Amino acid sequence: MKRKTIIPALLSFALLTACAGGSESSSADSSKPQTESVTVSEPAQSSQQDSSSIQEKTGELAEKGLTKELLAKAMPDVNTVINGTTVMQDSDINGYPYTLTIDLKGWAGNTTPEQIATLSRLFWQSYPAMFERFGVSSGASRDVTFIIDVNYDYEIAATQRDVIYLQDKWLGQNKNDYDCITHELAHVIQNIWDEEYLEYSGYIERFADYCRYVYALDDGYFNDSCWCLKDVFAEDSRETSVRFLVWLDYTYSTKDNDLMRRFYDICYGKEYQTVDWESAWAEIFKNTELEGKEIDEVWGIFAESDFAIYDSTSEAGGRSQLLINYDIRNKLKA
Repeated sequence: MKRKTIIPALLSFALLTACAGGSESSSADSSKPQTESVTVSEPAQSSQQDSSSIQEKTGELAEKGLTKELLAKAMPDVNTVINGTTVMQDSDINGYPYTLTIDLKGWAGNTTPEQIATLSRLFWQSYPAMFERFGVSSGASRDVTFIIDVNYDYEIAATQRDVIYLQDKWLGQNKNDYDCITHELAHVIQNIWDEEYLEYSGYIERFADYCRYVYALDDGYFNDSCWCLKDVFAEDSRETSVRFLVWLDYTYSTKDNDLMRRFYDICYGKEYQTVDWESAWAEIFKNTELEGKEIDEVWGIFAESDFAIYDSTSEAGGRSQLLINYDIRNKLKA
């Protein structure tokens, strides 16, 4: 069985597949960014100094057009604080507290303030939904940091544990590719998979792109115009096919028997080593219509279906041929 480059067990750097369809490796600084703080001096002098200090701290981003009002307009139910070059947000969603920190020390303005507000909205729309379905069982972080920096030596984005790095130039040049961050958020949800317990190391990226498709911002309004599920001819094995995972989930998962959640738990749980994935698939298929079938037979069923070939691209806000025939996102996010 062909093996791929081993990803270090404690560091998961992942460069997503972008609108242009390319990918390459990247690396990132291992230290989590420290937020700035307002220093209060003597109590008797604090009132005037605090006021001017806060103005100075919040004015740096406001001068570039990124204001609390703009962020609040994007996500009115989220608490937002701007402190120097750092945006801090927090909210409780369905009983779970989340925080998002956006570090903009290296922001050169290529990503517009409106795009940063949209990335904030993407986090609050997509990440809690992914966490509740997958991240609870793995103990994935609910405190996530975005670092938008023009100085990093990668083209698009990378993830290290709960820190996501976005090259500032990327959204300036690829204005609809917000869901590159949905892909990266899925890597946070994974909370580090060990490829020694995966059938293929490629499942790390396949799952992230599965999440990119299913949990895309505004039901794929932006995503589907610049990124697509490739058909069975372009991605002709389960090692490479994102669409296969979407098909498995759409066709065979139910509310009470979540096949994709079982896939996720097995990938994270280190129960089945690479050589024993026939048993892993048997566990995934348990109590579904696929129970008793071997994985190669299941792939054959997928490959012969219309689902495997329908076009998944559309104009912004439109519906692809695939979504006209299969109401994928509404079913899988229900």
